[in-house]
Amino acid sequence: MRFFDRIWPAILLWPFSLLYAGVIDLRNALYDRGILRVHHLACRVISVGNLSVGGTGKTPTVQYLARRLQQHGKAVAVLSRGYGRESRGMVMVSDGQRMLADSRQGGDEPVMLAQTLPGIPVLVDRDRVRGGHFLEQRFHPDVILLDDGFQHRRLHRDVDIVTFCADSLWGNGFCLPAGPLRERRTHLNRADLIWLNGKTPAHFSLDRVPQKTPRLFADYEVEALVGQKSRWPVDILRGERVLAFCGIARPNRFRDQLRLLGVEIRVFRSFSDHYAYSLLDIEALEHQAAQFGCTWIVTTEKDWNKLEKNWVGEKWGFLRMTIRPKNTEILKSLGC
Repeated sequence: MRFFDRIWPAILLWPFSLLYAGVIDLRNALYDRGILRVHHLACRVISVGNLSVGGTGKTPTVQYLARRLQQHGKAVAVLSRGYGRESRGMVMVSDGQRMLADSRQGGDEPVMLAQTLPGIPVLVDRDRVRGGHFLEQRFHPDVILLDDGFQHRRLHRDVDIVTFCADSLWGNGFCLPAGPLRERRTHLNRADLIWLNGKTPAHFSLDRVPQKTPRLFADYEVEALVGQKSRWPVDILRGERVLAFCGIARPNRFRDQLRLLGVEIRVFRSFSDHYAYSLLDIEALEHQAAQFGCTWIVTTEKDWNKLEKNWVGEKWGFLRMTIRPKNTEILKSLGC
């Protein structure tokens, strides 16, 4: 993701970005003019998506909204594409009562959602229209949360929420492949709510965000350190020597979070996003932890779900994160 934060040498790919953006502009215009068909569901659809790739907090935002709607008496289901999975077609990750797929079959984020949202079915299907109809027929939800749905125009949504990480709105400002943007910033006019996760830096500005669109700010919080059989308050890590590892889009954010907790990071290993861990990886991490005198091995919840739990020890754990929106009255006004 660092490449996307710099203008040079990304500018070498700028011609390809123009071509990509032109194709996306044409596609959006065809939907806007009704030439491409938009499919409607009988239930309410709330999309949580983003304008840029990676690390905007979509998953914790979906978690928060699902719990909020559930607490308000709504029957909720989650529909995702299941990016990074090895399977194809439609996969039921959870029926709300049982886990029915692992991260290889269902994808990292959908499995994490299913494990943390009891009573809420989670389905993955690249064809969101087909997946939406299936959820309606089987579970009769009041609301379907469409995970990563901003660019999926085939399925009508009642509310479009676009998430950003507050410390990196646009990256270098280019569309793919030279930059992180999936479409031009002007398409934010489709959004009903701009949701900003994380601490806002001193230079933060929303000048290029549509002024008419409501904004919501949310802070990240660490709930606990969770292991295979135990759960500890995060204070247990203060002053401890830790080996930390992750395979996420922006690993520095995980490192910074650990530092805020007062952790002494002896080793930090960064793997590629959606990395599939093997037994050799686990053994290598154990060896490094012993070599550098680490008392804990800590990762993210997303990475934890891709580990074979029989391979990890008692001093392995992940940080369970949550978000706390500051101005929830906006959600109420949107029926969320």
